[in-house]
Amino acid sequence: MEMVCRFSPLVFAEIYHILNDQFASFKPLLSRLENNGLSGEWLLEAEQNYREKWESIIPEVSQETANSLALSDDHAEFASFLLASLESQGSSADFSTLLISRVNSQVKESCPTLSFPLPGSFQPEIIGWTLGQRLQIPGALRTAIPALMPYDEDAREAFMGLVNHFYVLQELPQPWPEMMCSSLYWRGYGIAEALRADTCQNGNEAIRQLQAECNRFFEDGLRQRINRHLNAFGEKRNTLSHVAKSPNRARFVEVIAAVCQEEEVDLTMKAITQFVFREVTKQMNDPKSSNAYNDRWDNALRWDLEIY
Repeated sequence: MEMVCRFSPLVFAEIYHILNDQFASFKPLLSRLENNGLSGEWLLEAEQNYREKWESIIPEVSQETANSLALSDDHAEFASFLLASLESQGSSADFSTLLISRVNSQVKESCPTLSFPLPGSFQPEIIGWTLGQRLQIPGALRTAIPALMPYDEDAREAFMGLVNHFYVLQELPQPWPEMMCSSLYWRGYGIAEALRADTCQNGNEAIRQLQAECNRFFEDGLRQRINRHLNAFGEKRNTLSHVAKSPNRARFVEVIAAVCQEEEVDLTMKAITQFVFREVTKQMNDPKSSNAYNDRWDNALRWDLEIY
């Protein structure tokens, strides 16, 4: 499965429309633009350029061609770099919901022959102020990949393996095999440990730290459910690993009955995905990262939008 965020120009037109409409005077965003040689007025310019590109390719868009007409992942990475400046705003769920709604509405209007679910190039999601792409996965549960993966190679490969495993799991009928579900705990624990290896001594500490960092990004209803799930995560992982009865934890047979439930699988993926997206936002907001995007618009991205 390809794990690269490549979107239709329409997605970026709508991202910059919302940024211009709701955040054009937001100082951290303006500062990020200015540091990259752009002004606040550029948001409207970007929206117009992407929308013109979208309108120019509408006649070519079909269920089969939509993904091949997507822009390179550099566009998603740059948009995510700007979105990360909104981190102090708390949850990005409202922004994400509005973006998805606007994209769906525009597709229905401009390309009425496209059927839902739409091709991946029309499937954005913003998690913790990192832009991601919702993956087209069989089954009822969903996940997403970020515009940029974590810098840590081990964490990056581990997350990609987790997503692939989740895809395979969704292809299977329920009840799911116990080992397939248990492995989500082993890998999720390891990813958390890798993401905070510099500040935490073990996976339990890492999960608690990431939980504290991510709490403000969860929607209210989801926050309580994920916190309950994560509070027992380490203990369940230990039971799944050690099996033998212990007076200090639930029995193995009780734990495997729980971890194979669809809701448990869903909460595990949501939590680990949030951790990974949080790490990407953190990377984007590192002052060292800003230099990587200097002149990205003028030297590269704008030329992809030329209409011939």
